[in-house]
Parts: sequence; C-alpha cells; structure tokens
Amino acid sequence: MITHGETPAAEETPAEWHDKIIHSSLNLGGRRIMGADMSGDCYTKPQGVQVHLEYSDVSQAERVFNRLAEGGNVFMPFAETFWAHRFGMVTDRFGTQWMISNEIEGCN
Repeated sequence: MITHGETPAAEETPAEWHDKIIHSSLNLGGRRIMGADMSGDCYTKPQGVQVHLEYSDVSQAERVFNRLAEGGNVFMPFAETFWAHRFGMVTDRFGTQWMISNEIEGCN
C-alpha cells in the first residue's frame, strides 16, 4: 500500500488526504486485486457485493477472517458448515463484505 503522503505529489495533495491510500495491491494465488481510496463525489459505499476468498489451509483462512473482522462486523462466525470445512462472513472496517472459506477435503 502507498498513501498519498508517500508519493512525489504529496506537496500538491491536501494534508487530510496524506494518510489515504492511493494504490494498494493484493496478490492472491497469482491473481491481483488492486484498490484505492476514492475522494469526494467519486466515492460510493460498497453495497450488493461480497468478495469470496477460499483457502486450502484452514489456519490461513482463519487468519484472514480474523484480520478482516478487526474493527468490522462479523455476521456469520468462522465455523464448520455443511458446505465447507470452515466458512464465515464479515464486513470489514471499510464496509466491504467478505466471505472466507476453507474447502471440504476431497470436494475440489
């Protein structure tokens, strides 16, 4: 992640935006998700979408779930279900909804 304040354009950026993210990148098994904070009238609250991440390692899935839950809202605890070894749903502190799962052995 890079904040606006960490870029060469920091001097031209309002001080209240120095801690906002201008570029972030997350590599997920060779697939990249990129994002940034949006300013003013460009911002819309996320709604109607959930991002699903599936992990083969239960401890990694649980770590990701717990990190996303920090400052957020868990609406389905990370636990065993009939469709996944472990599954949980959380809204992170920024309002993005996530579904995190750990596969059922032998089903993939």
